[in-house]
Amino acid sequence: MEIIATAAVPWEPTPVNTRGGRVSRKYLREGELLPGLGFYARLVKYHEGDGVFTAPRHKHNYDQIRFTISGTQDFGQGQVCKENWPSFFPEGAPYGPERIDGAEVIVIQWGRTWVSLQDNDRAVAELKKHGTFSGGIYTRVDENGVHHNTDSIEAIWQQVHGRTLEYPRPRYPQPILMDPAAFPWSP
Repeated sequence: MEIIATAAVPWEPTPVNTRGGRVSRKYLREGELLPGLGFYARLVKYHEGDGVFTAPRHKHNYDQIRFTISGTQDFGQGQVCKENWPSFFPEGAPYGPERIDGAEVIVIQWGRTWVSLQDNDRAVAELKKHGTFSGGIYTRVDENGVHHNTDSIEAIWQQVHGRTLEYPRPRYPQPILMDPAAFPWSP
């Protein structure tokens, strides 16, 4: 086990943000848990005011756990994760539209067809040559002048893997938000 003194790690602006708003991070770990099973862990700061983070309704092809250190996270449709709440986002389960206005969160993600941070940034640079990112959507215009919109994370995954992303059937229909105060202590 390795202990990381996160207070000593400086916040850095997220260099590639295809969603919206101002986001900073403390990068903790990224790698391969098992052959073909990648992950990352980071602390994320979602800024307030004109830097509010937004994302359209979307889903992932990986699992995600979040722990809200401070603030609240609004995942749409009445799903609001409050301070000190853990949450689980199963692969394939849709959520959003998302709005996070001032929160600090621990995020851990893992999946079989993982896109590393380095591959993500390369894919974004390549995609920007042929289209634009705005509000969590990647838009490209084809040779006939027709606009094609794709969720930004999906477009990046497809650029990295060179094929259409097929989402798994969700094990749960939506994210699971857990209120620790609702679990009574037992003697």
